[in-house]
Amino acid sequence: IEIGIKDSKFDNKKIMDLHVPVKAIISIMQRRNKIIIPKGDTVIKTNDTLIIFTTTENAPMIKAYFME
Repeated sequence: IEIGIKDSKFDNKKIMDLHVPVKAIISIMQRRNKIIIPKGDTVIKTNDTLIIFTTTENAPMIKAYFME
């Protein structure tokens, strides 16, 4: 899943501090023209794009979490 971070509630939040409701792996983060392989202490910024791996069944819950 590709998720664009538009909600400021995720701004300056560390990956490890997210409370994603289902199992998922945030594998790549794009910030402007830079590709980041995130770790737990990687900080998310508004306008980042996340590439997330999860199951087909969990995808709607992941999308809903980031779009709240």
